[in-house]
Amino acid sequence: MRGDEIMKFSSTRVSVNCSNGARFASRLIQADINVFDVIISNDNVSLKVDDSQLSALISIAEELGYQVQILEQYGANGFLKKCLISLPYAVTIMVTVVLGFVSSMYVFDIRVETANGVPNYEVRRVLEENNIVGVMPKSKIDGRLIEQLLLDSIPEINFATVYVDGISLCVSLVQSDTTEGTVKQKTLISTADGIVSRVMVRSGTAVVEAGMSVKAGDELIAGYHICDNTPTDDIEEGEKIECEADGEVYGTVYHHKRIVIPKNIMYMQATGAKKSIRELYLGNWRIGKVHKVPYETYQLTRTEQLTNNLLPIKYVNYTYYEYERIAMDKSTYIDRIFGDIIRDISANMPAGGRILSSHHELKSTAMGEVLDVHCEVEQRLDNGGYDY
Repeated sequence: MRGDEIMKFSSTRVSVNCSNGARFASRLIQADINVFDVIISNDNVSLKVDDSQLSALISIAEELGYQVQILEQYGANGFLKKCLISLPYAVTIMVTVVLGFVSSMYVFDIRVETANGVPNYEVRRVLEENNIVGVMPKSKIDGRLIEQLLLDSIPEINFATVYVDGISLCVSLVQSDTTEGTVKQKTLISTADGIVSRVMVRSGTAVVEAGMSVKAGDELIAGYHICDNTPTDDIEEGEKIECEADGEVYGTVYHHKRIVIPKNIMYMQATGAKKSIRELYLGNWRIGKVHKVPYETYQLTRTEQLTNNLLPIKYVNYTYYEYERIAMDKSTYIDRIFGDIIRDISANMPAGGRILSSHHELKSTAMGEVLDVHCEVEQRLDNGGYDY
């Protein structure tokens, strides 16, 4: 069939890199290969060929040492290929339309927002016991009834708001403020093991004095006074009168940490390279394949972004930061570990505490080299009293 004849039902346009396009086209015609719409340039020929004879054309081109590139398919095959390419988008559009209709009538999850320490799990327990869970028709949701249910079931709550936001049922709660300005203590006890350095009693009776060793939980200031009618005899006797224990007890606390030194000391260092990958989710179902992790050693951050408030469709963004393992010398490692331990002790000591001394020792043991870190801290030992 010649180039001016009618194109058959399915055809493909190809591009052939060749020095003599006219000669190549003639070779195809001689082999009874149907070609049409031939366009010849200096080093290229573009033409259409019936799909049934495409493999024969490619064989002749390879025989002559020419490279064939498929540009576009027409007819039934081309139509089917375009349909397959467009199928995921068509399915997504259909699903979006269906979900848009469904989401306008139902809620799919419950978001609980609390303040002042209201336990989230307690709120969800009350809702589940009353079958307020899962997918629910919006027309069946009575916000005022749910608010009253929560106020009656959880005594700590003094304010509740329930409303629908897109596909979510939102519950906002505020706890009653029952905190007092100062918690009164019947007795003051030690919060750590240490040696008492100074005692200041404002109310009650001191049980310890400077130089005494105490354990965590030992009594420091008792909540009573003794009415002594004979204070000059150096014997404290008389009636005990209960009172609030108040005062401050300070002491020296000793910290000891032991760290095993690894034989091969390595640390992780960022290379500066990063890669961001975005995935589309329908609810908790991923649309598409699982992405490949780009780096062997990495740090990952993950964020979510809803496409809108009506549909449960969201983007999940993964950002990978590449790290590499770097060898570290022993002295640098010891200095870093020692500094981290001292900073951790300082950050966790009570307000007003101070580090008196700190040092480290490197020792050889059966388990290998170990680093012993010693730190002496002066801090407040008691568990209460007023701050003046």
